Amino acid sequence: MAAPIKKCVVCFKIISDRSYRSLSSDTSKEQYRDVFKLLGIPDLNGFACNVCCNKLNRIQKLTIDLKTKVISIKEEREKLISTVRGMIGVQTLEKENNPVSTPKGTKRPFNVIKLTPTPKSKVKKGLFASPSAEKVVKPLNCHAVLKSKTVQSDDKSTQTKDRSEEFDVKVVVKYNGVERLKIIKEEHEKAALKSLLNNASPRAVLRNFSLCENYKREMLDIVKSVIQDEIKQLSKNDCEIFKGNGSNNEKLINFDMKHTSQQLQLKAPYLYQIFSSAILLQEKKNLPQMLSSIAVLLYGRSQTTNRLQYILGLTLQKCGLNREGINIIHDLGMSVSSSSLHKKTKQLVKQQESQLHSLMTSYVEEVENKQRTGDENPTEVEMDTDGVHKKQQPIEILGDNLDITINPSKMSMQRQKKSFHWFLVLVKEKQLTSEESNVPFEQPLNFLALNALNWIPSSEQLKSLLCSFKFHVASVLLHYVPYLQSHITSFPKYIEHMYMDQVKKKSVFLNCDLIDASENSSEGMIEILQRIHELAVPHVRNNPNKDVLEKVVFGGDVLTNERAFSAQEAMQNRNLAFPCYLLYVPSKP
Repeated sequence: MAAPIKKCVVCFKIISDRSYRSLSSDTSKEQYRDVFKLLGIPDLNGFACNVCCNKLNRIQKLTIDLKTKVISIKEEREKLISTVRGMIGVQTLEKENNPVSTPKGTKRPFNVIKLTPTPKSKVKKGLFASPSAEKVVKPLNCHAVLKSKTVQSDDKSTQTKDRSEEFDVKVVVKYNGVERLKIIKEEHEKAALKSLLNNASPRAVLRNFSLCENYKREMLDIVKSVIQDEIKQLSKNDCEIFKGNGSNNEKLINFDMKHTSQQLQLKAPYLYQIFSSAILLQEKKNLPQMLSSIAVLLYGRSQTTNRLQYILGLTLQKCGLNREGINIIHDLGMSVSSSSLHKKTKQLVKQQESQLHSLMTSYVEEVENKQRTGDENPTEVEMDTDGVHKKQQPIEILGDNLDITINPSKMSMQRQKKSFHWFLVLVKEKQLTSEESNVPFEQPLNFLALNALNWIPSSEQLKSLLCSFKFHVASVLLHYVPYLQSHITSFPKYIEHMYMDQVKKKSVFLNCDLIDASENSSEGMIEILQRIHELAVPHVRNNPNKDVLEKVVFGGDVLTNERAFSAQEAMQNRNLAFPCYLLYVPSKP
C-alpha cells in the first residue's frame, strides 16, 4: 500500500524529504505562537517542509534579537540621560526654563451668603490676594550659583569639565612682522596641532587629518600625482626597465626578476611599495606576480613597455597557443600581438644563426681554408675588416637525448602510447686552449727507463700538496662548525692558480641542432655522429675520403660517452665512405 502524500500547509508543496515538522503538536504551537501573531494567522495544523520551517525559525530568532537590542539600546540611553542630567550646566538650564511657582496663601473659609437686609459694600476686592513682600520668591542668578559652587568645592577631580573649555587652539603667524591670528575650531585640526605640539610622529599627525573626508581626498590626490609622475618616468624612452621592442634581444633572453625589481625600486619607490604591500611581497615572496601586474598596467599606458609581454608571448607561442589565443591574451594586456611575435621570432632566428656562424661555422671554415690555402701560399695571413687577424677559438660538442612520452587518457587500438626520441646538440667555446696555457711541450718519457728517484715528489710538490690539504680541511671546518661560519665570507672559495681569470668566465654555448635520432640504438648513434661530423668537424670537402683536418671533442653524460665509444668501435668494422675517427670521444675508464 502506498504511503500517504504529505503537503506543506505553508507553501502547499508536496513534502518529498524524509525530515519535516508537525505544527499540530503542543511544542510547535508554543514555539511559533508569536510568529503566527506577526503573520496574522491562527494556529496551523499539519506538516511543514524544511524550507518553511527554516523561515519560521528565522523569523522567531530575528524577533528575539530585536527585543534584546531594543532593551540594550534603551538601557544605554537611560544611562547617558542620567549622566547628562547630573551635570551642573544642564541642572542650571533646567531651573531657568521651569516656571517659578508662587506660594499658596492661607485657605480662606467659605463664606456662606447670609440673607440679611444689610446692603452690599461698595469697596471692591480683588479676586486674588496679593502676596506679601516676605513671601515673594526671587529668580536665581545662574552665574552666582556656579561661582558659589566652584568656590565651595576644592576637589576638581569630582567636577565635570566642559569639553569646549578643556582644549582650545589659537594659532599666531607672523608675516614680515605682521601677526595673523586664527582660532582652530575643527576637532581633527585641533588633534593634529596637538600632535605637533607633543612632537608626535608624522603618521599620527596625518592620521588626525585623515579623520576629515576633505583632507583624506586631498591626500589621495597627492599620492595619485606622485604615482603618475613615477609612471611617466618609467614610460620614457631613456628608461630601459620594461622596454623590449628594440633590436637588442639580449635583454629578452637574459631577463632577471631580481635585477628588474631593484631597478624598479630605485626608479619608482612609491609604486613599488604600494604593489608590494598590496600583494604581501615580504610574506608570500611572489615577485613574478607583482612584476607581471605592474607590466600589464604600464603596457596599458604605453605599448613600448612590453618586455614581459614579449617573453610571455614567445613562451605561449612555443607551448602551442594559436593565433586566436595570443590575440585574446593581447587584449588583456599580457602579451604582444601575433604579428609582433612573428617579427620577433624572425629576429631571434637570425640572431641564433649569426651566433652559430661566429662560434662554430667560422671556426670550421677557418681551419678548412687554412688547409686549402696552406699549400698555395703558406705566408698569406687572413685579415678581418679591421686589418687585424682574429683567430677563432676551438669548440667542443655536447649532447644528450631528449625523450618525450605521450600517454592518452583512454587507451584504444587507435590511441596508443607514443614515444619520441631526439638528440639535442650544443656547441661550446673552449675557455682555455693549449696555446693560451703556455705549457712547455715535453717529449714523452720512457717509464721503464726512469730511475726510482724520479717517482719521489720534490719539496716544492710536497709543500703545494700540504697547502691544498690545509685549504680543504679549513673549508670543511667552516662549513660544519657553527662557531667558524661567521668567517666564511672572508675565506677564498677556490684554490688560486694562474688560469683563474680564464676559467671563471661564463661559458659560451649555443643550441646547435636537434637530430631526429635516438642514442638508444647503434644505428641512431652512428647517424648522430655523422650529423655532428658534417656540422662541426673541419674536414676536406668534396673528397670521397673526407680527411679530418682537426678533431673535435664530443661528450655528454657517462651513458652518452659509452654509446658514442661503442658506435665508433662498430664503425671500424664497416666499410664507410669516410674515416671512423670523426670525433674524439673520451674512452671508457
